[in-house]
Amino acid sequence: MNKPATQILAENLRKLMAKRDWNPQILRDKSGISDKSIYLYLSQKAAPSVQKLDMMAQAFGLEAWQLLSETPRTETPAILTALENASPETVAFIEQVLDREAK
Repeated sequence: MNKPATQILAENLRKLMAKRDWNPQILRDKSGISDKSIYLYLSQKAAPSVQKLDMMAQAFGLEAWQLLSETPRTETPAILTALENASPETVAFIEQVLDREAK
């Protein structure tokens, strides 16, 4: 059974804040969203606008959709971290393989 989006958002906000040892005031300071709004989202009494959802996501270094996903990716996958550190030759090789596979 699917959960309501407001419940998913509230759960994800709590998990993300706990992981970073944030309280609602820290989220307020980092996102620019009022205390009242944050408390309404956490209590599932209101849903944020797309703009406010994006502001909260940016505070966590995420995309807005991740806050509404029941299984959000909140960490950078290891493969992406490895690619960021890869040589230009390795990146070019991987791009060639991906292009070939896409055809």
